[in-house]
Amino acid sequence: MLLAGPAGAQNIVQNGSFEEPAIAPGSFTNLPSIPGWTDSTGCGIEIQSGVAGTPADGAQLVELDSNCSSVISQTLATQPGAAYDLQFQFSPRPGVADNHVQVRWNGTVVADLTADGTGLADTQWTKHSVIVVATGASTTLSFADLSVSDSLGTYIDDVQAARAGATAIPELSTAGIAALGLLLAAAGALLAKTRSG
Repeated sequence: MLLAGPAGAQNIVQNGSFEEPAIAPGSFTNLPSIPGWTDSTGCGIEIQSGVAGTPADGAQLVELDSNCSSVISQTLATQPGAAYDLQFQFSPRPGVADNHVQVRWNGTVVADLTADGTGLADTQWTKHSVIVVATGASTTLSFADLSVSDSLGTYIDDVQAARAGATAIPELSTAGIAALGLLLAAAGALLAKTRSG
């Protein structure tokens, strides 16, 4: 089966919902790296599980302003020249005014978002989709916190990237292939009869 498009294509982002490592509900942890992701600032990657807001997908989310404003990155295997649909969800931290994230694709800023969480009792997720093009066999995807470095704010979850622009073609069963063969044979016979008669 040929798969393409964000709904059916292969997601090339590892651990995009930040479910690894799994942590206890109602807790958080701060790590230098997690499966798929590294931190380039020394601030660490903070995973939360229902501490200060509901995740967009799964049981966990990542807060970019951990001990300080952090930048998390993942190197993706890409095809040079291919377009990808990059999708992610962003929420302000409830009760925090300053939430600012910058999304970079191989160093190029592809999204720059802010949100005010003042007055929110829970997360308020917005889904974003950006078409990006790979220039090499590997591409670095980064999420950078540009908020005030105060250990509060900027949530990301449900990160995905998949080849854009193609259409899913369903597999044919053996019976389907046989039926297609009969249709083509009948069409050929009809065409031959039309030409001869």
